[in-house]
Amino acid sequence: MPSIKAGASGNDLTNTMRDSGKRVSQFSYIRVIACMAIVLLHTMNGARIYHMDTVSQGESLAAFTVCSVLMWAVPCFLMVSGALLLDPAREITWGKIFGKYIRRMLIALILFTAIFTVIRHDPKAGTSTVSEFFNGLAFNHCMAYLWYLYLMIAVYLLLPLLRKAAFAMSDRGLWLLSAALIAIAILLQLYLLGSVAGSPAFIGIVASLQLLIGCLAYVFIGRLIFMKRLDSRICIALLVITTVALAVATYKAGQTTDDSSYISAYCSPLVVLQSISIYSLLLGIKAEAGPLIRSADKCTFGIYLIHMIFVRITMSELGVDPFSYGPFGFIFLSAIFFLAAYAVAWTIRNFTGSAII
Repeated sequence: MPSIKAGASGNDLTNTMRDSGKRVSQFSYIRVIACMAIVLLHTMNGARIYHMDTVSQGESLAAFTVCSVLMWAVPCFLMVSGALLLDPAREITWGKIFGKYIRRMLIALILFTAIFTVIRHDPKAGTSTVSEFFNGLAFNHCMAYLWYLYLMIAVYLLLPLLRKAAFAMSDRGLWLLSAALIAIAILLQLYLLGSVAGSPAFIGIVASLQLLIGCLAYVFIGRLIFMKRLDSRICIALLVITTVALAVATYKAGQTTDDSSYISAYCSPLVVLQSISIYSLLLGIKAEAGPLIRSADKCTFGIYLIHMIFVRITMSELGVDPFSYGPFGFIFLSAIFFLAAYAVAWTIRNFTGSAII
């Protein structure tokens, strides 16, 4: 079995081993597909939130159920990042971490916190846009989806330690470490579910730590599966079982409780197995990514950031309700949001030469 420390290998086609430093076409497919899933997820969840006063409980629960089976998208992004960042052939210095990786996250965080502060600002609230901006930046009170930027800053800060662990441990050891991280995240999730005491600040710290620990497991798993794909038949079986189980469990729990989000948390065993299965299966794509996929891949970070502007304005400010049009409404709107965000990101990248988004 090839080791995560092995780096390059040019002849292990069965296990999708790739030469270090070479462009991996499958990563483009994974990021684009995952980005589409995220846009659809946010479209459905946005409709639930912005139209909660008009949609029925059944419609809201159905949309939330679909969201729960799309939670694999962010883990797939994290696993691709892990496959790349834990590559032994990739030179990563503190200068690169702060000057490239963290700098990009901070610029995006400041820019989009400012954009949504302006969009969300209510002059009647009695607070200034400046105070709202700094409060949103400090506590992510502006738009919840920007949590991913805070997460990636933490991952980048821990990257030297993650790389040392990946290079020092055997693959079996890394699988055990990943399982331990997920187990710890699950325990913290259970604590949060049963917690009735504690300050909001303490609960927030525990929740952030729980999310970080669970997501770090995906970083290691991404590199491990990249070096040796799982059996496709097992992955297909796991994908079907976990997807059905997520949908059924979310729907059933949603009928009896106000919050069933724990079922589809990133550390949920169902989400972990579903995400791993999808990632491994997509690594098996044999067709080379064409120009359109490669172009969209370069814009996925920008699409992730920009599409929520369209979601917010369309549903909140303009009052468009996709529930009125059934499943087609969600598919159509999410496609429009994806394409519009892609067009903006592509324009910025190509006309300004900036890779910030």
